[in-house]
Amino acid sequence: MKKRKITIVICLLLIVAEFFAVAMLLTIPVLAALEDEQVQEQKSDSTWTKERLMEELDFGEVEQELKKLFPREKITFTDLLSCLFAGEPDKVFGVAGDMIRDRFFYELSVNRRSMVQILAIALVAAVITNFSGMVKNKQIAEISFYLLYLLLITICLNAFQVTLDAVQTSIGELTGFIQVLGPVYFLAVAFSSGLNTSMVFYHLILVLIYLVELVVLQFLIPLIHVYIMMRVLDNLSPEAYLSRFSELLELVIRWILKALLTGVAGISLIQGLLVPVLDSLKRGTLMKGMEMIPGIGDIASGAGEIVIASAVLIKNGIGIGAAVVCILICMTPVIQTGLLVLLYKLSAALLQPVSDKRIVSMLGGIGDGMQILMKMVMTVAVLFLLTIAIVSATA
Repeated sequence: MKKRKITIVICLLLIVAEFFAVAMLLTIPVLAALEDEQVQEQKSDSTWTKERLMEELDFGEVEQELKKLFPREKITFTDLLSCLFAGEPDKVFGVAGDMIRDRFFYELSVNRRSMVQILAIALVAAVITNFSGMVKNKQIAEISFYLLYLLLITICLNAFQVTLDAVQTSIGELTGFIQVLGPVYFLAVAFSSGLNTSMVFYHLILVLIYLVELVVLQFLIPLIHVYIMMRVLDNLSPEAYLSRFSELLELVIRWILKALLTGVAGISLIQGLLVPVLDSLKRGTLMKGMEMIPGIGDIASGAGEIVIASAVLIKNGIGIGAAVVCILICMTPVIQTGLLVLLYKLSAALLQPVSDKRIVSMLGGIGDGMQILMKMVMTVAVLFLLTIAIVSATA
């Protein structure tokens, strides 16, 4: 009798267990479907919020500025952002790589002819200098040497002036692009990080543009021009009379560039550490207050988080797009000056065993001036890129 009761109880337990197992098997797909629906709803809500926020940003002036900067390239800032948002940065970097490669070979083909002329003139001057002892009238040899030296100076200074104009144009284009992008970018910063962060960094960008236009364009570029003239004139006579003065100018230029970079980096880091904390505190207080609203607190808090996340995505996307455009703007003078530095230094190295030391020193001085120009352009680019990176890092 007892065995029969035990058997009945075991059967009942098995039936109940089977019932719960079937119920769980039926419930799991339903729960998974509900989770998938929630994920899809969150994605759709995030996409809809991002599209609405993008509509609030006016990229019209930015698109016009890009058409002026790159008339041959079909680049639009909205397409750039779309590639970044879609997780396809390879397309952006591919276009940038093609532009850099084309610019490099273009500059190489343009400057190759002038380098051949410089080498030919320097070799002729070397022949005149080495065989001047065999000529009875040495004044004729000296006059011929100085004529060739003046011709060499004309070619080098013409190349330097073309490079200097390209540097000035590129820096002006860079400041103009940042000035146009600023209102749109810092409106996105206000959406994501807060009004205080947006206002502080917008003022910092305006001050940075003013410093670049005042210190770099109005002071450093004329100073570099004077430095080049000192290096050229110092080689007209056998003795060096202006070498110390040119070294002083080079030292002043390097110190100013380092001071600019250090000052802007320090101020940006300090502002990036302090101001976003205040906005984050205000935003956190607001979110906690929304959660305490009966009935709709969780919904309002979730919607707020979606808006903030979408705004952060837009802000970082615009920051990356701005960084890419800044690099494309600065690549022309950097490639041009870097290539000329290599060519002039190579010419000086090849001519040193056979040519006059004044010609070798002059070519080396032009190469040093080109190197200072390249460092100046790279410093200006780093100033803006560093500021954009710090702003993008403030979530």
